[in-house]
Amino acid sequence: MKIKLVAILILCIANSFLAQEKVSLQDIILKYESLEYNDVISLTANILKTGTLNKNELIEVYTMKAVSHFALSQEVESKNCFIEILKLDKNFNPDPVKVSPKIILFFNDVKEEFLKTNAQVEKQTEPEKDSPKDSILAVNKNLLFKEKTEFKNYLMKSIILPGWGHLSHNGSSVKGWLLTSASILNTGALIYFIIDADKKEKDYLNQSDEVQIKSMYNKFNTSFKTRNVLITSLVAIWLYAQADLLLFSFDDMNADINLSLPGNTTSEIPLQLNFNLKF
Repeated sequence: MKIKLVAILILCIANSFLAQEKVSLQDIILKYESLEYNDVISLTANILKTGTLNKNELIEVYTMKAVSHFALSQEVESKNCFIEILKLDKNFNPDPVKVSPKIILFFNDVKEEFLKTNAQVEKQTEPEKDSPKDSILAVNKNLLFKEKTEFKNYLMKSIILPGWGHLSHNGSSVKGWLLTSASILNTGALIYFIIDADKKEKDYLNQSDEVQIKSMYNKFNTSFKTRNVLITSLVAIWLYAQADLLLFSFDDMNADINLSLPGNTTSEIPLQLNFNLKF
């Protein structure tokens, strides 16, 4: 007896599943045309679970389900069905022959809200693209950074040896060769006369012969004055080299660099950016 009851229960369950699986799109259409909206909602829910419908069939099923919900004053459920349709096809519009104007107005409100929300989401998730202005600014900033680094190197060389920075910047610059040559010759002569003045000072101080003292003093004094002149001339060459490098050879790096870009088509005011480079 128990076995029979179990068998009957299994058959009932199997028949229930078979009945669900046998739900066809045509059955739903017949119920829809008969205005049996509760049955339409139930059948569409079952057929959607099967996952066997193509895009056009899904749109048709969701449309019948949305209209049925709206007819039963279930606007939230109807709205959700229309949203599912728009997810499949955002350009979808109900057939005015088959759908009442009132429902079409409701659908249009849903569609407008959906498209607006969807556009905002896409804008938030869309990666930002560099505008032409940003690209130009990035390139110019990189160039400025490179020029600034090179200039610092030239300036450091010029501090060590006046004229060296000019040669590094301009290659075979006549001014660079003149300054470098003058610096080397002046430095060499200065080293010689520093040693010479020190030696002659010692000779003068160690001299005991009154006749030779005056002669030794004159030699020391001449060497000492020459040393001082060479110090002054080397300082002058050094200062001139730095000033020339800062004020003339790189006047574009010391002045404000103005980068003008055209504004948008509605504005006549150009976009101006100023970079002040300090060293």
